[in-house]
Amino acid sequence: MKEMSEKILTYSNYLALLFVFPLLSIYYLFLSVSVFKNYKREKQLDTTSPGIHPDKLLHFILGYVIFMILLLISLTGILPEFLKLSFELYSAAYFIYVGYISWKQEKLDFEVKQEQLEAKQSDNFAPFFEGLEEKLTKIMQEEKPFLDAKLTLNQLAKKIGSNEKYVSLFLNSKHEMNFATYINSYRIEEAKQLLVQKETANFTIETIANMAGFHSKSSFNTAFKKATGKTPSVFKNF
Repeated sequence: MKEMSEKILTYSNYLALLFVFPLLSIYYLFLSVSVFKNYKREKQLDTTSPGIHPDKLLHFILGYVIFMILLLISLTGILPEFLKLSFELYSAAYFIYVGYISWKQEKLDFEVKQEQLEAKQSDNFAPFFEGLEEKLTKIMQEEKPFLDAKLTLNQLAKKIGSNEKYVSLFLNSKHEMNFATYINSYRIEEAKQLLVQKETANFTIETIANMAGFHSKSSFNTAFKKATGKTPSVFKNF
């Protein structure tokens, strides 16, 4: 039994090194490359700003790729003896370097960077925002697209002849809301009217939620209470 357990553990570790570890490494490298491209493209960081500098992130990515290649070669057993020492020295130097830049650099604040990016973009796209408020208000009041529980940002943007990116930036910069919150604000106002109307007095809360454009009773209750401080039932009987 002991021998069998040792073999199982040995094979499990071997499989993990050959398959699980490389797959996880590839996945995290993909995420790292995505972050690098994003910050390089938007020029979020420079040599004077806090956070992880793009060049150091690139060093980490390239260094890890080299480490993985050498590790896989060493596992095959074809790595010459003199290169094994070089691999070990490289690995030690690489991880010391990664530890050093992690210690020296401040933590990257994605939320702050995103807010800065949106503010910058809203200024750049200001000319495209002209007329959006009027178009949005008109279509929301006349056509009431928010009554469709499956309404998407792209669909709303097309209805007013705009681009979903512009509409999203507009809502964030002018209304300080994302798309979901903006749409729900209209749905809640619609629900308020339905809750107090005589024609719908006997309707269930779930029916009112569906009529107002909410896809479920729970999401309706959560959004309604957050906006009004009362549950739909309390508001109805108030």
